[in-house]
Amino acid sequence: MPLTGDQIGALADSALVVDITYRDTDLLEAARARGLRTVDGLEMLVYQGARSLEIWSGQTPPVDVMMAAALAARAART
Repeated sequence: MPLTGDQIGALADSALVVDITYRDTDLLEAARARGLRTVDGLEMLVYQGARSLEIWSGQTPPVDVMMAAALAARAART
């Protein structure tokens, strides 16, 4: 069950709100509106993909290129 506005209001001003999806959610938007720091799951997605590529191919993946592509793809969707 997502946090309500009252629950977000009860968080400490120093709270970090994390949602593991890789897009904006109501939770992240509400937390940002309150001025809280937020993190989504885009980095986790990229690093999981990079690790999988490394396991399967034995090569070090270009994480910076992968992250740039993920950020560009997300920006194109908004």
